[in-house]
Amino acid sequence: MMKNFFIVFVALITAFMITSCNKGKSSRSVYVEFDQSSPQALYASGRLKDALSESGYSVTELSNKSGTKIELSVKTGDLPAESFSVTKKGKNIVIAGGDSRGMIYGALSVSEDLRNKVKLQNIKDRMETPYYPLRAIKHNTPWDSYRPSSAIDQHYETVRDLGYWEAFLDMMAENRFNSLGIFNLHPFVYM
Repeated sequence: MMKNFFIVFVALITAFMITSCNKGKSSRSVYVEFDQSSPQALYASGRLKDALSESGYSVTELSNKSGTKIELSVKTGDLPAESFSVTKKGKNIVIAGGDSRGMIYGALSVSEDLRNKVKLQNIKDRMETPYYPLRAIKHNTPWDSYRPSSAIDQHYETVRDLGYWEAFLDMMAENRFNSLGIFNLHPFVYM
């Protein structure tokens, strides 16, 4: 008798766990719609999908009526260059950029919200426009110094690493920098 009770109890607990897991799944399902022919849209959607996955959302390749749809688009006439807007329409979200950079900045802004533990249903409508048109970083490379130095030599391998540059450019996009100046050290030895 006790054995039968235990089996029924375990079956009920298992059924309850399965139904409660499936219940939240449709609301945690997200479809990202974007122009797949655009490299900028591919980058923006990739970064957004990573943030969604890290936040526990299930990113689907097909649109699901019970889930959330995030649309990435460029609206050149509606927004200035490098600007973006985030607009909620029901449970769906539209991220529109004034150009492709603006779309990237909008996707990165929503990604940042997700990484700061903001749920999709709590994302706020907003529009952002950069105050300065040129937001640059000056990067000095360790090539061709007129004096040898161990302080300079230690960075030769770093600037040759493709992973370093990918991470550096990702950091620039996240912080809304739009220009990179790469400088060598003193060129006077060649004059």
